[in-house]
Amino acid sequence: MHRKIPAFATIITGLWLAGCSAPGAEVVSPEATESSVYEPLTVESATPAPMPTPSPTETRSDRGNLVFRVGDDVSLSDYSGADWATLRLEKVSAKVKCTEPYQEPVAKGNKLVAMTFSAKTEASPSGDADSLWMGAFAWKFYDDNGVTYNGELSSDATYYCLPEKKMLPSEMGPGEKATGVVLVEVPDLKGTVAHEDFGIEFDLATALKESD
Repeated sequence: MHRKIPAFATIITGLWLAGCSAPGAEVVSPEATESSVYEPLTVESATPAPMPTPSPTETRSDRGNLVFRVGDDVSLSDYSGADWATLRLEKVSAKVKCTEPYQEPVAKGNKLVAMTFSAKTEASPSGDADSLWMGAFAWKFYDDNGVTYNGELSSDATYYCLPEKKMLPSEMGPGEKATGVVLVEVPDLKGTVAHEDFGIEFDLATALKESD
């Protein structure tokens, strides 16, 4: 069972993957990095970065989640208000070509969506946050009317599509940095994809358009 992480998210401005100086989540909109769904995964030790300038505004959904877009840097804080992780959604694609020999089809009418993320973790000073959970099981889908999809976004289709080296690790500990794909199975390409624990979400149709 994974540990629930506090949902304090913020969008930040400044250098990519730097922490934010206050609790909560903030989002910035630098130019989105050109990144392929098939770009290899890299993991290396994190290095300290200068403090960014907080964004003066942020948008919250009716669910209270921080709304972010492709290219935004989202800073996550623990219960003490200390930054411990930063995420950037690099690209979203519904044109997924599975390459694994044991690939499975999606459920009838569903679509595979590849979300390419860059992520960086720090040690949580309070110890409240010790893992960054980013697997498909951590995400939810809401349709354009706000109705929650009852199915899971993780499936055999998401597990057996791309080689592991191209996927973002489903769990990252302190002091790691990685770029890779999170595959989800969704019922529609119009709606909202949200992270249950972190309190963050993005509009899928907008993200697909921004990634073209």
